[in-house]
Amino acid sequence: MKLLLAFILFFANPLSCELPKDKGWQQFFGRDTGNLQRSPIYRACVPKLWKRIDSEESVIDTMKPICEFLIESKSNETIKITIHNFPTTSIDERIPPIAQVNRWKQQLNVLSPLNFTVTPICKSGFVGLFFQARAHPNGVLAWSMQLAEEHYRHVNALSKASTNAAYYRQMGADYTIKAVGPNRLLEENKEDITHFATSFELIEAIPRND
Repeated sequence: MKLLLAFILFFANPLSCELPKDKGWQQFFGRDTGNLQRSPIYRACVPKLWKRIDSEESVIDTMKPICEFLIESKSNETIKITIHNFPTTSIDERIPPIAQVNRWKQQLNVLSPLNFTVTPICKSGFVGLFFQARAHPNGVLAWSMQLAEEHYRHVNALSKASTNAAYYRQMGADYTIKAVGPNRLLEENKEDITHFATSFELIEAIPRND
């Protein structure tokens, strides 16, 4: 009976499964407050062949990504992945995921419903939208995510009561992951990009609201 229970617990826990040799867990820093000091907030499973780019300058400006990746093909084509987060001090400041999706449509000039899909998703305490579009010359795979409202209100309250307010604001931040590149190359790498985006999560568990 004990052996059966151990077997069930092992396979019920995804982190107990051995990762493919071509992937590994990496940590990602949030934004600084103008002093270049950044705390690790997120983690995700990343293919080892991706080229990571971290800013050596302040990223207090939310227009700047907190991290980027390049996926380069043998034919010198490139997919660029950008990760942004958007710390806020109140729930009214948050931007709805659909607004991010509409902005991406405008950037790509994607108007026909035949050329894009929008799918609701929920994972690791976050809810949001997955946007996939084909345009010319590049397409996009993108995720716009927000901490569920109950979790956000709790984390936001902690930020106001804690001496480490900036850290909790980072935990409660919305985030986006956007991969842009040639449609064919995006399709070839879709599985890896999707696995990366769906594994992206907070390092620290969301505090309990007791």
